[in-house]
Amino acid sequence: MYALRVLAVAAVVALLYGARDVLVPATFSLTLAILLVPVVERLRRWHLPAVVAAAVAVIGTLALLVGIGIALEPPLRRAAEAAPNGIAAARARLEQLRAPLERLGRKLESQPAPPPGGPQARLPAATGPAATGPSPRDSAIAGSAKADSTSGTRAAGPTNSIPAGMLSAARRAFGASAGLIGELVEVLLLTLFLLAPGSRWSEKLDTVVRSPDTRRTVRTAADEVRAVVTRYVVASLLINASQGVLIALATWALGLPAPLLWGVLTALLELIPYIGGFMMVAMLFVVGLATGGSLTHAFLPPLVYLVVTTLQNNLVSPAAYGRGLQLNPAVILLATMVGFALWGVAGALLAVPIVASLRVVASHVAALEPVAVFLEP
Repeated sequence: MYALRVLAVAAVVALLYGARDVLVPATFSLTLAILLVPVVERLRRWHLPAVVAAAVAVIGTLALLVGIGIALEPPLRRAAEAAPNGIAAARARLEQLRAPLERLGRKLESQPAPPPGGPQARLPAATGPAATGPSPRDSAIAGSAKADSTSGTRAAGPTNSIPAGMLSAARRAFGASAGLIGELVEVLLLTLFLLAPGSRWSEKLDTVVRSPDTRRTVRTAADEVRAVVTRYVVASLLINASQGVLIALATWALGLPAPLLWGVLTALLELIPYIGGFMMVAMLFVVGLATGGSLTHAFLPPLVYLVVTTLQNNLVSPAAYGRGLQLNPAVILLATMVGFALWGVAGALLAVPIVASLRVVASHVAALEPVAVFLEP
């Protein structure tokens, strides 16, 4: 029995990984459809057909995404142009910080150590022709002359061709952009098809499920899943937007470049539990190291970020999420790591809504009650 359970879990994991190209856009579409259901219902009250209401909601979502992309294009472009210089400055600053440690290490290594065998182990140094040879300085000079002659021979050819690295980078960027646009179109179209039937999904449920008790349980679980996912996404967007404003103001006060970009990155990366915060701390440290004149200035931006995040997690999030999102913190971290390993960034973004939905479903199914107990705090 235990072996069968292990095989079943392995089969589910293999299915999730192998079908990620289908499951990722489908999960995003289902989540987006859950969020747009109130909008579609409001439009239906204005006597719009279900198809028209769904189309208006999806087109409005697309317009919102395009507007956000247009607004973020200038700071993203400036950050991309300044990234090489910033990385070079941070690397130079790290070299300056590493130099004293290297001098200390060489000083410790230069101190003579006592021989392990006592005074009789000190043998006289070898002398004579057998001990003579080219000194390290002579070898270095000879190697340098050989390298100069080789480089001079290679430099004789033409060098006015386009670097292959630029072509490959442009090809990868174009391929990534085309793939992202294609996935966005897939998600929006599937969301439209999920929202267009309207109340017919409920009628189909009544046709498939004959038992009134089972039908009531399914409806209750579906309503709870929709409420939990909606509250989590809306609360996360509002909390992260507020935190992004605070981080933008803090980075502006500390003199970091592109404070608006740091606010947007905070709002986006905080959607990924734990991993997003770690990435923000690392990036703020590198930028502080590149722009600051001391090590204290490098540690100040990530320290401010950690203070704001800690206050938000302990004061704001519990009240905003309520008791609907009852998940063990260790389960959230594990789900985020597993989701990232299976589906990449998309899996890390969807990990919490999926686990929260699983907890709701497990709480209504007697056979899955141990799963619900495991997922709860």
